Amino acid sequence: MKLGTSTNMFNCRRGSLAKPTYAEMTAAAADAGFDVIDIDLSGASSACTSDELASDGWEAAIDAAGEAAAKRGAVDGSVQPLYLHPRQTAGRR
Repeated sequence: MKLGTSTNMFNCRRGSLAKPTYAEMTAAAADAGFDVIDIDLSGASSACTSDELASDGWEAAIDAAGEAAAKRGAVDGSVQPLYLHPRQTAGRR
């Protein structure tokens, strides 16, 4: 079994109001022992945000997050298939 988390669990630093980059959040999650890391896109989904994924440099930010995960042996969860609990698919074909 692999332990997974989302970058939203690592979106602040103690003693700082500055939001870490996605690469820093990914690295922090991997350093904490998580094997699968999903990138939280809630900040990038608003036009009223300064989120790095809502900018023209989003591809570089994603590449940096992937590299941070790879260096630490973790997997970027965004490339994993969507897992639905059996209760979420009950009655569906």
